Amino acid sequence: MFLILCVLLPFIGKAKTWSVDNTPGSKADSFSLQGIINIASTGDTIVVMPSYLSYSSININKKLFIYSQGFSAHLNNQNPDKRPILSTTTVASGVNGVILAGLIFEERLYFNGSSGKILNNHLRGTVYIQGSSNLIEGNLFTGFTFTSQLELSGSNLLIQNNYFSIRTGGANYSNGYSMIKGGDTSSIIRNNLMVEVIDGGGGISGGGVGFFQSSSAYIRNNILWSNVNSRRNFQAGNSGSVFQNNITYSANSKVDTLTGFNYNDTMPKFEGGFSNSLLPYYSFGNDLRLKSSSVGKAGGSDNTDPGLYGRAYTYNMFGIPIWLVQFSEFTIVNPKAKANQKIKVKIKLQP
Repeated sequence: MFLILCVLLPFIGKAKTWSVDNTPGSKADSFSLQGIINIASTGDTIVVMPSYLSYSSININKKLFIYSQGFSAHLNNQNPDKRPILSTTTVASGVNGVILAGLIFEERLYFNGSSGKILNNHLRGTVYIQGSSNLIEGNLFTGFTFTSQLELSGSNLLIQNNYFSIRTGGANYSNGYSMIKGGDTSSIIRNNLMVEVIDGGGGISGGGVGFFQSSSAYIRNNILWSNVNSRRNFQAGNSGSVFQNNITYSANSKVDTLTGFNYNDTMPKFEGGFSNSLLPYYSFGNDLRLKSSSVGKAGGSDNTDPGLYGRAYTYNMFGIPIWLVQFSEFTIVNPKAKANQKIKVKIKLQP
């Protein structure tokens, strides 16, 4: 409880904080996430505890702040299989200010509201952004529900510092699949790492997926990486996007250059030492910061690095929301304190 109170005071004000845990025997406010959503008031916070069980599908029809401690099981060494998993999730049209953070979405996410935030989640199915003025930041995209990872139909959207990854793993895809589909000229797509990897069998036909399909957004400071044979142009299928200060690299073929000023067809050098044979797929231990010797280092449109860590953003591989403090040590120094005596606490934060 100390952790929750310390971190959430700037967010919750006088609103109520609820806890949800569907683990049998838990002492949370409820085992049902949808049940808490139904009784919560606009502006309330809901803390979702990692569990062995999915919280199933939910519908959000009011402004709520719903978060967990991160999507990685490595955060809970005593119960490494616990996850904050949700199925199909819908944010209703006309609902403003919803925040979803640190969660796993196993299926589709329909975000029809506006002025909301999708932060530090693991998204395994297609995400549909139909509302306007939403922020999508710090997330991991790894799956397709149908043919896209992120579909944009709202305006004034900001998609930044996300990791988009397709790894075939034996599956077969076509060039009809896309990482981002849509996005008009009012939207900005920046500082994302987008990796297309044929690994473990399977393949992608037709020259690879569409990195930006039917898009006319402003696309800057991204890293686009692929090892598909006969890779087609990275801007194939877009509708006139403006490209600026992006790094593109096709490991197994030469591709056409992006229009505008970009670092075309040059392998970025990561601190983790990745190359054509050592692939930059998602893994907790992979260090995907640019080396000082890499092309594009400090060469973004804002003079920071292209990719995940540009804009001085700290991308978290475990999905920990950047405002959530994690303690590596929390010790009460004088546990036998008497009445009215101050308790001394020793706290060490995770780096």
